[in-house]
Amino acid sequence: MEGSVHKLDSDCRIAMAKTSLNDLPHDLFFLVITNLLDVFDFVRVRATCKRWRPLISPSDSPRLPWIFNRRLISFSANLEFYSLASGKFHTIHVPKASDKFLAGPSHGYLLAFDTRCFTLSLLNPFTCNEIPLPPLELKWSTLSSYFRPELICTGEVVAISGFTSQKFLILASCRLGENKWMAVERQVRTNFVGRSYYKGMFFVNESEMGATTAIDSTTGVAMFSVPAPVRQHSNLEGSPELRGFDYLVESSGELLRVFRLWGDYKKLKNAYFEIYRLDCANGEPRWVNVNSIGDRMLFLDSVHGLSLMNTGVQGLKRNSIYFMKLFNGGNGWSKFLCRYDIIETRTEVLPFDVQKLGDGPLIVPSLQ
Repeated sequence: MEGSVHKLDSDCRIAMAKTSLNDLPHDLFFLVITNLLDVFDFVRVRATCKRWRPLISPSDSPRLPWIFNRRLISFSANLEFYSLASGKFHTIHVPKASDKFLAGPSHGYLLAFDTRCFTLSLLNPFTCNEIPLPPLELKWSTLSSYFRPELICTGEVVAISGFTSQKFLILASCRLGENKWMAVERQVRTNFVGRSYYKGMFFVNESEMGATTAIDSTTGVAMFSVPAPVRQHSNLEGSPELRGFDYLVESSGELLRVFRLWGDYKKLKNAYFEIYRLDCANGEPRWVNVNSIGDRMLFLDSVHGLSLMNTGVQGLKRNSIYFMKLFNGGNGWSKFLCRYDIIETRTEVLPFDVQKLGDGPLIVPSLQ
């Protein structure tokens, strides 16, 4: 029996020696691909084996957002990102980023303002692909000093927004390949208003939890107004003020309005969110309270939000909101990455060190 065991062990070692990653069956290979969390891991897998490379395309890369460590104008071409998948900081050398102000959030591209020639472009920091954009008809001094454009979406239409002065909001859109922007200026009550580009219109919240105005992006005409939703936390105990962060997020073909109270910074494990969906049935637009977003996940920075589907990635939970939370425990301010479970209405502090992160925007890495 002992001899048989030794022979079996020897046969197994010989079989393992003759087997390489190149022999990995396709079903196991694709199982590995679907469990990759970080775009860097995806790049390493594609570089491991020539036979694998044609089996996977850049569009298969992980779609989890990174947090861009926002910077103002810098002469450095090194950009720093924080990966929510791996919990690690990554520095990427992007020569085309030098002397440019970069803004987001985005699906793959950052909006780049060149401080030398005062031009705008879309820049993919992972592929270094750059798409020129028409000049924005603002004085360059205003553009560089005050206007901090944020990329709302990319695709056939590029839509941006930003403030030229306090409480004056500029909304602009153009189709890729065209040579001009359609710009709309609007006065709002706060610099933290939610805004989003959705179905050819700009949607802007006039104030926290106030009415929402829909503006035609090609004419600048206000099309209709959506009354403010009925507050869910109007009688919330322990909240000195019912003000907060007010987001508009395009999510799987829907427009969501997400509100988070400001007054929760003294309670590390508590956060309060209200979620509403735009309902245009019967010709009367209104906000309808939402208690679940199913397989979706929301990622929020200080102004904007992204919505992604949970495709079974380990460590991430569906029906959740991921956000940064400031906390003052008496010894100064600290920053934590948190997850809010929508069903359980419970906040969980995630074990990631994000203290050195600024209020940088979210970007979904793209290798296309």
